[in-house]
Amino acid sequence: MNLRVRLLTAIPAAASVSAVAAAAGWAQRWNVVTITVLIALAWAATVSVADTLVGWNAERESPGAGTPPARAAVTYVVRLGEEGHEIARTSLALAAQAGPVVVVATRHHELMDDTGLAGIREYVCPTMDQALYDAARAITTDAVLVLAASAFPLRDACEEAAAMLTANVGWVTATAPAFNNDRYAPGERELLSARSRSAARRLGLVTWEPDATIIRTDLLQQRAVGSHRPDGAWLRDRAAAGWVGAAVREAVAVRAAPADAPMFWPAQTNRQRGAVADLADATTTGPLPARVAAVGALLRELYAWPIALWLLAIVLIGRSGTLPFSVSPVLFFTATGALAGARWLSSRLQYGVGLHPADEARAAAYDWPGSLVAVRSALTRRVQPIRFSIPDQPLLWAALVLTLVTTLPLLDRRASSAGAVGVAVGLALAALTVSWMFALRAFGTRGWDRATYRLPVDLPAAIDGQTARTIDASPGGLSLLTTRADFAKGSKATVRVSFADDTVSSFRARVTDVRHAAGRTAVGLALELDAGERVAWARNLFAAAGATNRAPILPIVTDVLHPLTFDRERTPLHRRFSITLQRVIVVAVSVVVGGALLLSLLGYRPMIERSGSMVPTLRVGDVVMAEWVRVDTIHPGEIISFTGNPDLPDLVTHRVRSVRVVGDAVRVTTKGDANTEPEQWSAPRGTLVGHVVWKIPLAGRALIVLGESRTRWLLVGATATILLVAALIRWPNGRRLARRLRRHRGSLAQVHDV
Repeated sequence: MNLRVRLLTAIPAAASVSAVAAAAGWAQRWNVVTITVLIALAWAATVSVADTLVGWNAERESPGAGTPPARAAVTYVVRLGEEGHEIARTSLALAAQAGPVVVVATRHHELMDDTGLAGIREYVCPTMDQALYDAARAITTDAVLVLAASAFPLRDACEEAAAMLTANVGWVTATAPAFNNDRYAPGERELLSARSRSAARRLGLVTWEPDATIIRTDLLQQRAVGSHRPDGAWLRDRAAAGWVGAAVREAVAVRAAPADAPMFWPAQTNRQRGAVADLADATTTGPLPARVAAVGALLRELYAWPIALWLLAIVLIGRSGTLPFSVSPVLFFTATGALAGARWLSSRLQYGVGLHPADEARAAAYDWPGSLVAVRSALTRRVQPIRFSIPDQPLLWAALVLTLVTTLPLLDRRASSAGAVGVAVGLALAALTVSWMFALRAFGTRGWDRATYRLPVDLPAAIDGQTARTIDASPGGLSLLTTRADFAKGSKATVRVSFADDTVSSFRARVTDVRHAAGRTAVGLALELDAGERVAWARNLFAAAGATNRAPILPIVTDVLHPLTFDRERTPLHRRFSITLQRVIVVAVSVVVGGALLLSLLGYRPMIERSGSMVPTLRVGDVVMAEWVRVDTIHPGEIISFTGNPDLPDLVTHRVRSVRVVGDAVRVTTKGDANTEPEQWSAPRGTLVGHVVWKIPLAGRALIVLGESRTRWLLVGATATILLVAALIRWPNGRRLARRLRRHRGSLAQVHDV
């Protein structure tokens, strides 16, 4: 690392530490807001300091580095989990092409009955760790690479890395990037995390890289990894016994990132939980620099929590109307934002990651739910099973929750002229806008279902004898362009694809979609392949896409080709209608909430009329919009909202009858249009009251009903019932309990019949 980059990383780190000290010194009072802001600032400062420590030691060599000797044989152990059949079948076929393969699983998988995978041995045990231990005892090669069923190895890179396992080198850590570039494919954030861990290994950090850690077979044969413990803890135990690890920068495997929402979030959450548990455990062992690096990497993985702290601080500042620091709110948040930008820029330059803020923000939004859930793994240093299902649209739920917890406190507050309120409302509005933007973007993918990834390939082909060219392909599908236009959905077709090595694949297919554009027809096909054909097709496909035994394929699917890439069936009409209806609802909610916050930012406040004192001008359920003004500026005839009792937060909305200024006080007479008696009250000249500008008839009647205690208790009861039923259905113990209840009910029925 050159001196310029070192300074670019050290300066933001020093500024971040100074910001924490300055904020503590500027604190006028210690309350929840002060503590929340200081924790968020300290969180970011720790990550920046850890990056600086790692960066200034980046040129230290790791144990075992240097020119590798001759290659060594590797056995590929595939953990068969919940991956889709097409993905797992393809990965196993490609792994078998690279070398000997064994499968470990917690139950017999029907995929292993596929005749195309004959010869691959399966080890089934109650736990994956025990299955891996049993498989290792039967492996005869010197090295093992453990893979998920969504990844496959690069043979040359694996064998050269395995040759580094000499003397006391027990494992070699490399990388395993994703090769597909679908909507949910990982971006720079994942690359940054991997490179930061790789650089931290020069300080002695020992972690397990999924799909990219090659281990000596005799180490695996000595002791099982351990149930629920992160795999990296097993490596650190070996390090405590005197073994060391080596590291290489090139990829030894590539993996398929989930291509659709229902598969992406559960898979990504599990990966994040595993990485967090590994890093949390690494903070307890090893040399001090390695522990500091682990703390920084851990806090980076849990980035969603400081974001949540900042949102909480913004809401609390807007609610109270004051910033608990002796500095301008605009200056405070501007300086904080600039410092965050400097940290972002320096870390990307340090680790050689591209500067793509929009793409990175999208990836951060997609990883945000997993970052929240992973906090339990950080506290327990274990990867415990999740007792609930990850929704396939968590960003939508997060946006709804964020809307409620942000909007309601900011709108339901006393009048204030403090600048902190405007800044807080503006930042909250920006946060809601961003959250809804990413939520709706992710939600839009539900219009299509995709079972697997796709690879862009441009090859000569033919469909029913008509000349065509391929656009992209997947293990089970193909899309191509042709001039023929009379294809019908659901019809059968014969397809031939010619590869560069003169290999020709011919098979039957079913037409799943047809699109016409510029005199050409784009045809989507579902391939009908037997076991042997699937293996041959997968091998030819990856070779055509650029896969070699060393270099990973990193295809880029362009926006031009994206509308024509479809190897899946269109979603049924009723589901598309449901999706469209949901989109309309969430867009309407976002517009209403965003509009309310924007009006609040401009100085207005929406309120619901809850009494009939202003009938017929205002009726119960009308929403009125009030502008906060000084009490000495109001005039007779205007409708205002004011606090009838200084000790109560409720506002009264009545018409002004008279206004009289007496010294520093203003005496006001008001009266409801439907009331018989006026009321007189006084307030200091600077007191703010709400000047009613306009109304929306009856728009708040539903909110009044929801605000009643009877309705709230009903909603609480309904929610508790739904959660209980879900628990009984989804939890293993709950299912057993449900079966017992059914048996008990049946026995009671028999007794009653007798």
